[in-house]
Amino acid sequence: MIIYLRAKIKNLTPNETMRDGTFTLTYSYRPAGGNPDGSEDIWAQTPAVVSGTLEYGGDEQHPVEDTVIDFLLPTPIPKESYDSAKFTLAFWGTLGNEVGAVIGKSLTLGEVKFKEEWDNGLTGNNHWGHVEYNVFGWNPNNGTTTNTIVGGTLIKENNRYMGSMSARVNESFVDYDYNNGEFRDGLPILITEDTYLQFKIDAMSINQIPPAPLGYSNHWQALILHLNNGLSLQYFQPGQGMYTGPNTGYLTFQLGLIIVDNIYDMFKGSGITVPDGPLNLEGISFLQQLFMLDEPSTVYHRQYMEIDSIRIIEGRKQ
Repeated sequence: MIIYLRAKIKNLTPNETMRDGTFTLTYSYRPAGGNPDGSEDIWAQTPAVVSGTLEYGGDEQHPVEDTVIDFLLPTPIPKESYDSAKFTLAFWGTLGNEVGAVIGKSLTLGEVKFKEEWDNGLTGNNHWGHVEYNVFGWNPNNGTTTNTIVGGTLIKENNRYMGSMSARVNESFVDYDYNNGEFRDGLPILITEDTYLQFKIDAMSINQIPPAPLGYSNHWQALILHLNNGLSLQYFQPGQGMYTGPNTGYLTFQLGLIIVDNIYDMFKGSGITVPDGPLNLEGISFLQQLFMLDEPSTVYHRQYMEIDSIRIIEGRKQ
């Protein structure tokens, strides 16, 4: 379901400053089985958000950063009502010299380019590859690897037996290149400056970190986006990521929350310059990896992950 909407707002009224006001979002949606004429639509309004001051920023001579507001929806919109949702953004305040000005703008939701909510089994809404489910031969006989769906959540476990020193992996992925495009699905996806990653991961843990030399890691667990030009983004919990080079953005996140990030902004914030030309998403991976040890393990190592959903959304300029 949709529980909040992120709006990036810019003042496009020439020579007029917006100030001393508030923004509110009024919205409606048709419930499941509702009358197509809209007579049964559900209406709601968000609490007012103080606007601050918005200078004119409608041309190259007035470079102004967007004002970003996350509107929490007091009545969440069910996913089956996504296509019927309508929004109106309203400003009430001072516009230039006019006190008490009211401005409204109709909005629609962004385009969902990729979504997975695990409501259709392990193959999901997309053709996923899962180690030990439809991808075989990656592991020796040194543990167990499982991928299961419980209540619309992907549960991943990667376990290595005590006394073993060999590596073990569990990966769920869609990928542009693997095995001649067997799990290509809708990839590649063109990424623009208005493309967002949205995901929710409820658990990502390891019972005990394997020993490793100082400055190295013998385990890895992350959500990874693979793009062209050798670029990637890696989302992990503290202590569970791994350095893969200077063209990767390394990002931690809070478990149990819906994370929404602009993909271009994540590279910019990581100090990575995106080369000129198309930027394409070529792979999505939920990875669990236990690397080879120097000595047999004295611990039954267990990596565990709960993945609720992931989406790639193209924001709309309106």
